[in-house]
Amino acid sequence: MDKGHKDFFWDFGYLIVDSLLSEKKLSSLLKKLGPIWLSKNAPEGILNFEIQDWKLKTGKKRLQDLWAVIPEVRELAINSNILNILEFLFDDKPRPFQTLNFPVGTQQSVHSDALHFNSEPFGRMCGVWIALEDIKAESGPLFYYPKSHNLPELSEKVMGFHPTFDNYSKIIDYWENQIRVNNLQRKEAIIKKGQALIWHANLLHGGMPRTDSSLSRHSQVTHYYFGEAKPWRQMESTNKVQYFEPNWIPISKT
Repeated sequence: MDKGHKDFFWDFGYLIVDSLLSEKKLSSLLKKLGPIWLSKNAPEGILNFEIQDWKLKTGKKRLQDLWAVIPEVRELAINSNILNILEFLFDDKPRPFQTLNFPVGTQQSVHSDALHFNSEPFGRMCGVWIALEDIKAESGPLFYYPKSHNLPELSEKVMGFHPTFDNYSKIIDYWENQIRVNNLQRKEAIIKKGQALIWHANLLHGGMPRTDSSLSRHSQVTHYYFGEAKPWRQMESTNKVQYFEPNWIPISKT
């Protein structure tokens, strides 16, 4: 990792890094996750989200904060190689606060994480998406728009309306228009097992259609704030900024 990698990240809003984890650790995590995807109930205290167009006949589509009950999920989130790269890119200490685990592609519409996890100052948050298996085009890979992180922070002044849950469809329309106006070109993350895609909080991304229902797309996302940045929720901040305290993932061994 050198200055060229850092410059690329800040110029384009993302960075793909080669495998940071051993095959043994990745396989161990997949083995732990297998029974969970096949069970009818999520582990106690773990949030379970539905993903539309789910084709596999199992009960869960996306599980949040499995790090609290599965040590291997936490170990991936606080992996020293990942933390060192993030500290180098942001010149500040990363603070992990949320994991999301997926067995298949989300097919999620275009969005930016800053809408949900903003920071003061702006842009002091990122996501790290790690492929737990080789990703195929037919499995619904993650897509992203290089340089879209340079779009202005969402606000009523910028868009003409408040960025709230009630206006979410209008926000997507705004983003899609910005993609056209700025001639942003979509890329797809067809990456190998163990590789990671790091993205800036404001980078537009989503999930491609899953055209082969027999294919899985096992992956894990962890989000990180940096240093003393203050987390706040944009869509809940109509009248005043709504700061919040994330459920931080402990980095030190317990």
